[in-house]
Amino acid sequence: NNTALIEYFVGAKSIYTFLILPHDIKVYASQYDKRINKEIDRVRRLLQEVPDGTNSLDAYHQFIQSTSYLFQLLLKDCFKSLQSEKISAIRIIPDGAINYLPFDLLSVTDTISGPPSYSVTQMDYLLKHFSMSYSYSAGLLLKTAKKQKTVFENDFTGYAPSFKDYAVSDKRSCEMGELYNLKCSEDEVQTLKEMMQGSSWVSDEAHKDNFVKHAASSRIIHLATHACIDKTNSMNNRIFFTDDYLSSMDLYNMNLNSELVVLSACNTGSGQLVKGEGLMSLARGFLNAGCSSTVMSLWSVDDCATSDVMKQYYQNLKDGESKDRALQTAKLNYLQNASKAKSHPYYWAAFVSFGDMSPLHKKQNFKPLLLLGLSILFGFLIFIKRHSYIQN
Repeated sequence: NNTALIEYFVGAKSIYTFLILPHDIKVYASQYDKRINKEIDRVRRLLQEVPDGTNSLDAYHQFIQSTSYLFQLLLKDCFKSLQSEKISAIRIIPDGAINYLPFDLLSVTDTISGPPSYSVTQMDYLLKHFSMSYSYSAGLLLKTAKKQKTVFENDFTGYAPSFKDYAVSDKRSCEMGELYNLKCSEDEVQTLKEMMQGSSWVSDEAHKDNFVKHAASSRIIHLATHACIDKTNSMNNRIFFTDDYLSSMDLYNMNLNSELVVLSACNTGSGQLVKGEGLMSLARGFLNAGCSSTVMSLWSVDDCATSDVMKQYYQNLKDGESKDRALQTAKLNYLQNASKAKSHPYYWAAFVSFGDMSPLHKKQNFKPLLLLGLSILFGFLIFIKRHSYIQN
């Protein structure tokens, strides 16, 4: 209910959009224009270059132009149907270069009033209209949704490795082949550990062996660390621990089954683009290992802004929201509290959700039932005793 599936197919001459609504199916075709690849590349470039005083106005206009064009091309035909059906959530199956695009930041309108600003009060982001998630195929989406629930030893296991002691990085990416400590990652994992009543491995304890030993028994796996992507060979994608790394090749030989994996690192949703398959990313490796859903990033993310979004995201999950809705409201909450400079999409739009978006499967709390049962038993014994006393 209130959910739509949108799948794209990029052909040689046309882009086809398949829209599946709760009570209808529609197909749209638009002429393929190579401009789409240029506009997606421009948006990606603008997202990785936070404007300074010298280029902010030009970057602002370029961003509006590109995101508005992409909205008109990819979603304009669907938008009225989504609104008339009162759709609140969209599942997107992208194709080709569309895999690189986070739909959250598409501009529904092509004009804004007032001075240049990336403020949420001026930008009519698609984020404000729908919660969004993604899948590599409809078949995989159905497979993860039908997956049988597992009993886990831990609700949450988080990892925040330490690296070089003499330097701190504000990005969760590979910096010139070096890995530096992250200012906010350890606090992020420790806060989430307390919130979700789980366990954590931080600093020197966040080594690969602890991941291999404990990850498979965890409902949620959270990795706040560095990641490096190999765009020529996806099996060489790596996510790092204090002493070693985990590659996509490693993941394809693991059995995890977690309900949610959050890859709170850089470019974990990027990788080699394979025609007919999509992006061969680290996140895809976790889905292949049996995890029902992942949250991943599409570019190099800011360390402390990521931490702020993640804390709100987990609070929303704890409150029972679906995974896509939890991420949407976390981003909106971040925007409402961010300064104009920090409201730039670079800080909040990188993370997207893949897979099954249902709320986290909560453990059954048998304590109230046990107390109720004991109370009934106690009352029954008192009744029997009194009845026997009256008869005697």
